[in-house]
Amino acid sequence: MAASTTPPGMPAHCPCNDAPSRELHCLVPETDIIELEDGFHLFLDMPGMDKHSLRIALEGSELTVLARTRFDLDTAMRGAKTLAHLEFGGGEYRAAFTISDDVDRERIRATVHNGVVDLHLPRSRRATTRIEILRG
Repeated sequence: MAASTTPPGMPAHCPCNDAPSRELHCLVPETDIIELEDGFHLFLDMPGMDKHSLRIALEGSELTVLARTRFDLDTAMRGAKTLAHLEFGGGEYRAAFTISDDVDRERIRATVHNGVVDLHLPRSRRATTRIEILRG
């Protein structure tokens, strides 16, 4: 996929809001990366996120995935007397990946299903293929 300063597929950083907040947490999605003949699939687990809150950007060789999720306390408290405990007020998912030139940037596609982003990074048609080494 890429040579990078971080291990391939690992989020490079998570620069969420610097100010401490009980409502917004910085969340790094768990990510699985699968290499296939035609490219790579990144599966990012982002519970509570939907496609309307998802932003994917590619600048140079950095691919950034952002999403925001909010816990609707008013809906959860409907009919409740008091709030006993609250830890998750919502959060901002952030992950960054360095991709190499063998990824076809024009054909990158993403789908979302049940809070999991499937990001397909197809190989460029001009990318070097693996060369079989024969015994001499």
